[in-house]
Amino acid sequence: MENDDFTMVWGYPGSTDRFLTSWGVEQMLDIKAPTIVDIRDLKLNIMKKYMDADPAVRINMLQNMLKRPTIGNTL
Repeated sequence: MENDDFTMVWGYPGSTDRFLTSWGVEQMLDIKAPTIVDIRDLKLNIMKKYMDADPAVRINMLQNMLKRPTIGNTL
């Protein structure tokens, strides 16, 4: 590779973690991922509270989860 060579990076701009430095990996494992998991757990508990209280809400939320990606399968 030389100066001014064209390069292309695979991934969505601003969100790819494919080429993290060792410090980036450490930050992801120690800070970012646990925070995301904690927030996801909070959201899922709130959803469960309303789903347990009303069968119509449960059905509606489950149908919506089948239509699009949900917080349960993202990081």
